[in-house]
Amino acid sequence: MIRGKSDSLYLQLCDRYHDIVAERDSSLPMSPMRRLREDYLEQKNFCEEPRRRGKILEGFLRRLASIADLKVTKDFTRSQGGEQIDGGFKYDGYSFIVECKWEVTPNPRNEVNVFIGKVGNSGGMTMGLFISINGYSKHCAYELQRNNDSASQRIILMDGGEFEAILDRRISFSALLEAKMDHLSLEGEHFYSVTNALKEGSRFK
Repeated sequence: MIRGKSDSLYLQLCDRYHDIVAERDSSLPMSPMRRLREDYLEQKNFCEEPRRRGKILEGFLRRLASIADLKVTKDFTRSQGGEQIDGGFKYDGYSFIVECKWEVTPNPRNEVNVFIGKVGNSGGMTMGLFISINGYSKHCAYELQRNNDSASQRIILMDGGEFEAILDRRISFSALLEAKMDHLSLEGEHFYSVTNALKEGSRFK
């Protein structure tokens, strides 16, 4: 059963329809999500320089938010150039700032600690989305959960498996954000593995 325009099955059917039309008319481009997926896989397979990949990921995330019809903000600096923000978007009344990491190893805790400061320097309705393609160090999410300051409680974590699940249309970006925000509010956990939930058969609106 299709539950709405953000349902993963609906999105997959839209992409497939777009691709069938494009196959019949080679002058038509592939769907934006399919193009984003192809570009991501190309960088995943061939680009090995972490800093460059981090900047590329910023662009991918902006494209993803645009496909989801969210208002997007490009990367910028503030605090007289002392803080680099990798970009942002608006969702469900909240402004999100983002941190994008595409390192070879899982992201260490100190990187998240720096991001806590950036969220703390933002308004009270600002959420933080930290995306690390290769995941997080063992105690990263736990230490974030133990930190009781208000900025820490406004951060959600996302990994590469979840990013790829969106690109594969197994879940929409909006549905992923909603699931993670709900889990943070109800369970107090900053990393909710949507990838595992999908494997276990969970469905998201």
